Formats: sequence, structure tokens, C-alpha cells
Amino acid sequence: MAESDDLRRSWKEYWDFATPVYLNHGSFGLTPKAINELRTRYEAVLNRDRDELFWFSGDAILENARLAVASFVNAPSSDLVLADHVTEALNSVLKSLRFDAGDEILITDHSYPPYRFLYKEFCRRTGVKLTIAELPFPVKKAEDAVTAIMAKVTNRTKLAIIDHITSPTALLLPIADIVRALKSKGIETFVDGAHGIGQVPLDMQKIGAAYYASNNHKWLSAPLGSAFLYVRPDCQQEIIPAAGSLWSDTEHKFTERFFWQGTKDPCARLCLPETIRFIGALHPDGWTGIYRRNHDLALAARKLICERLGLEPACPDNMIPCMFSLGLGELDFGPERNALAPHLRLNGLMRERFGYGVNCIEWGGQFVLRLTAHLYNSLEDYERAADDLAQVLSTLR
Repeated sequence: MAESDDLRRSWKEYWDFATPVYLNHGSFGLTPKAINELRTRYEAVLNRDRDELFWFSGDAILENARLAVASFVNAPSSDLVLADHVTEALNSVLKSLRFDAGDEILITDHSYPPYRFLYKEFCRRTGVKLTIAELPFPVKKAEDAVTAIMAKVTNRTKLAIIDHITSPTALLLPIADIVRALKSKGIETFVDGAHGIGQVPLDMQKIGAAYYASNNHKWLSAPLGSAFLYVRPDCQQEIIPAAGSLWSDTEHKFTERFFWQGTKDPCARLCLPETIRFIGALHPDGWTGIYRRNHDLALAARKLICERLGLEPACPDNMIPCMFSLGLGELDFGPERNALAPHLRLNGLMRERFGYGVNCIEWGGQFVLRLTAHLYNSLEDYERAADDLAQVLSTLR
């Protein structure tokens, strides 16, 4: 379906922006105004009568939210629980499983970089070895990721933690193929799907992973503080929440164990059913149309940026979801800005000069630019970004 200018403008009006261009939906997401208003209404109820929300009406609303997410990702309702973020979900699984000294956990070098600290400390405490599969970047075909991961499997590999969509490089990995290949060797997979829900269609049963977690606040555009954890039935017995409280023992059903993890603000979770409905209703073809439209925009944007900046695509089209990354090579920001954390250098420079930033991190010996495409974006955003980036990058090489 052809996209009219009026339709694009109407989509943008559903969000509230402090910057003229927003191309970093992947880091923290961005919630539409209507959903933020809904959260505010729930917060008003919470602050007027907390007994009502915690002891009476809240349980049913939270259960409805959990069921809505389970349905959206084709998971049996008995196999999915809500969490605050993927980090919490990963900790719950990792610290519930039993490892012997010398067991190995397999990740890739494209995994979410901050988790290296978690893995390092976990391995120090348990005697587990961390093995890292190096994925090619640029990558020529999706199958190369499967080959690289399987090449690092040993007879001590106990668990693989694999991104569905890689955080630093925005590669859509063939996750079902990876899960299947690992399972054939007796290895279960935790899929870090932080960028999954809302960016690509999800089907927990087709993916087949033992564990899958995703952030609802990213591409689904729900309020901050909402994620889900799926655990396949045969892997649920030992899984308890990292922060446990009421019913957080293996004598209770999997979903009951995550029911109460201490007093916390439930309002982000309460907004989930309306978020799924509201965003899906913005496109004439629903969520299917959103996936297609944003993917097509990301491809067009990548082509434009590559042509304007003289860059090469980092992967084939079928590894592009609704965001993409491009290698920029080495950049010299000068002594003062080089003292900043790498992810703040280009972002801060763009914000100072043009009033908006872009996601750019130091990874794999170079700086990698990652841009996103959501309903509120149009090709004009990337035309502007290309011109602005060309100005800045010409002074940094």
C-alpha cells in the first residue's frame, strides 16, 4: 500500500518529540502520547488508593496484560511472565540454572556489551567458562552466523545466550535455525530478544528456544519498565525470579513464582493491552503492515545513507529488521571529546550542532552507526541525517 504524506504526518503526531529528528528508537524506545496519558491515569489510581490497585482490581488488569503479550507472541499463557526488562529476565534464568565448574556459556561478540560484566562476575563465582563466537561484520549471508556459533560449541557447552537482533550491529539473526542447531547438540538457548517484540513478528513456539526475553518498552513502544520472559515448559522447573518474594519457589507454578516480586509500580505493565491495540491500529494493515513498512523504510534509509556517505552495507537485506548499522571506521574526536564514553562522542556532537543525536558506539575496532525506523520516521529524516553526518564526519577522519 502506498503511503501518503498525510498518513506519515498523522503517525508522527501521535508521539511527542524534543528533537527535530529521532533515529534512536532502539536504545530506549519512545512511547506515544496516548499511552503515556493512560499510564498517568493508572498512576492517579495508584496514588489515590493503593489498596485498590494492589489488593483488588490490579490483579485482574495485570493478568489481562500478561495474556495480551502471550497472545501477541504466540506463547501459551502458562509459559510467559512479565518482567521489568530483559536484564532482570536474563538474571532470573542465569542464576536459577545449575552449572558445574568447567561448564561453558556461549555468547557472540555481537552480544549486548554491558552484559560482559555480568558474565565475568558470574563465571568468577561459579567456575563457568565464557566462550565467545566471533560473527563476521560485515556479514555476507545469515548462514554465516550459524556456522560461527556452532564452531565454538564443545562438549562442555551448557547454555548459549544469543541475540535475536544484535544490539551493537542491528543484525537480524536466523534465530530458529540457531536454536535448532544448538538443540541438536543438546544445548539450550536463552534468546536475548531485547529488540524483538514490535520490530519483527514473534512466535515462541516456532522459535523453539528454552528461554526468550524481550523489552516491551522498545519497539512495542510501551512505557519504560516492561518486558516479558518466555520459558519452554520442559525448562520451567528450576526457574525462579532473581528478586523473589511471595510464591517464588519451585513448588508453585512458573507463572505464580513471578506474580509478586516486592512492591513496585505496575503502571507500565497495565498499559500493555492498549499499547498493542493502539499501535497496531495506526496502520491500515495492523502489525503486519507496521513490520513491512518499517523494514522497507530501513532498507531505503540504509541505501540513502550509504550513497551519501560513501559507505558499504554491513549485511544482506534479509538481515535488516527495522534498524541498521554501518561501519564508520576510525574517528578522531579530539582530546576533549575522546575523553567521553565512546557512545556519547558522535551523539553529543550531533546534538550540539543540529539539535538531535544518533547512536554510534565503538565496537570491533571501529565506530558503528546504528539508525532506526519507526512509524513516525520518513525518508526525509535520513536525508537530513545524511547531510548533517557528512558535515561532521568530514572533520573526524
